[in-house]
Amino acid sequence: MAGTYYWFAWAAFIMSFFFLNSRSVYKDGLIIFLLIQMISFTFFMKPYENMSMFLCLEACFGIYFWSERKQSVIGHLWAVLFIVLWSLIHILLLTNPVWYLFPGATAGLVLLMYIIHVFHVSLNRQIGLWILMNTLGILLVNSLRHPLGIDNFVDLMSLHTTLIKGIIILMVLEGVQFVRRSTYKIRRKKRRQALSGL
Repeated sequence: MAGTYYWFAWAAFIMSFFFLNSRSVYKDGLIIFLLIQMISFTFFMKPYENMSMFLCLEACFGIYFWSERKQSVIGHLWAVLFIVLWSLIHILLLTNPVWYLFPGATAGLVLLMYIIHVFHVSLNRQIGLWILMNTLGILLVNSLRHPLGIDNFVDLMSLHTTLIKGIIILMVLEGVQFVRRSTYKIRRKKRRQALSGL
């Protein structure tokens, strides 16, 4: 499982380093986040006592990306709603681990990333929300484990693999949208030139 995590993490690093536009995206922050996560992954993942510290460090990056621009209270409420819903999904998975074997998990992840992509305009806020959902959501799940009588722990390796997969999917969706916008601009420019030539 660790090999799968590092494969996805390096893929996300390469995509962010070579393909992201540094003017519109917090490119350096994302690269630093991925590097810190890969370096500290081995040290913090073994003992579960360090898990809260590791998740709080990641949550700081999530807040950094999320607070790209000023937002209304409703915008922040959407983030809280997504975090709570993601926590409920993880509580369901902890109480019924058989759902981890559900074959449509990847399709569900792609659908969730598409919903996040549609709700938020900038890639920074999309990545920030996704990081906050995975960090604050899991901290919320851990705080509710004892009152709910759940003995299982969240599998941090699969959690962080899912986090990296989500970032990759968001970058791919942003790339597809960029290509669509570019082709639309080119077509519109050609139409104007054709009309002006008449």
